[in-house]
Amino acid sequence: TAFWSVLTMTLECDIVNLEKQLQEVSLNESASYTQQWDLLNFVKKSRLRCSSVVVAEGTRLIKHHQTRLGDKKWELCERVFRAALDCGDGRKAQLFLKLLQTKFPKSKRVEILNAIYSEFRENFDHAEYIYYNILENDPTHVIAAKRLVCVYKAQGLHSKAVERLNKYLALFTCDTSAWKELGELYISQRNYSQAKFCLEEVLLAEPQNWLNHLEYAELLYTLGGHRNLETALQYYYQSLELNSESNLRSLYGLTMALRAISDSGKGPKNGNAEVQQWSTRRILEIYEDRSPHLFDIVDSVLSDK
Repeated sequence: TAFWSVLTMTLECDIVNLEKQLQEVSLNESASYTQQWDLLNFVKKSRLRCSSVVVAEGTRLIKHHQTRLGDKKWELCERVFRAALDCGDGRKAQLFLKLLQTKFPKSKRVEILNAIYSEFRENFDHAEYIYYNILENDPTHVIAAKRLVCVYKAQGLHSKAVERLNKYLALFTCDTSAWKELGELYISQRNYSQAKFCLEEVLLAEPQNWLNHLEYAELLYTLGGHRNLETALQYYYQSLELNSESNLRSLYGLTMALRAISDSGKGPKNGNAEVQQWSTRRILEIYEDRSPHLFDIVDSVLSDK
């Protein structure tokens, strides 16, 4: 059947088309409990977004198969709640939130969901109040601490977000995602020296990730100066070493850094000429292969001295 053919598809296929097919499958009103449950499990295990599918199938399962679901009903309620927010359906999200609040009136997890719903409604004061209460009783509550940062970011209060993240990182120094977030906040404030420190922490934790090398190189390029540009080259090289197939940004960065060094007059006159020619040629090859309609424009820009 169409249902089982979708379940056996690999994630190597086009994700957009797969999500569309899943949505079509979810419209099948005659699907059995097992088919609906398998579809939701497939979405979860495959880490697909498919929020509309989760809302549709989850709602039907909870409405018609509560007894068979057993305790799995409550986990599904939370999934549908989050998916409904992602779809912008505040009314449905509130319905499932109330079910969870009735079942678990003293649960911190449900309190977090309540605060997230307040964020959705842009009632940031209420969300902040909930997160602060949780953190007063448990300063190590990771989700509350991170959501509080989101509350400040949503209001454009980046200084408060930075302050809160620094407090969080004083407790959880190995949280790479928090260092990345803090680095992005510093960059948004043009505090590049502090951002540099954050990205260095990320590099130490995840040296195998090509994107970390690329972002650090871009920051050094932004800072400018001969020494920073020379160092940026090394990180562009490393990024390309780790990912040479789909790394156009590193090729562009490498090309621009080499030009900046050449224009400064501090580097060797022709010492980097071969590398610059190679990176330019590689960029053009990628456009010729994947976006030929843009080839002439890119060639013109790269040829412009």
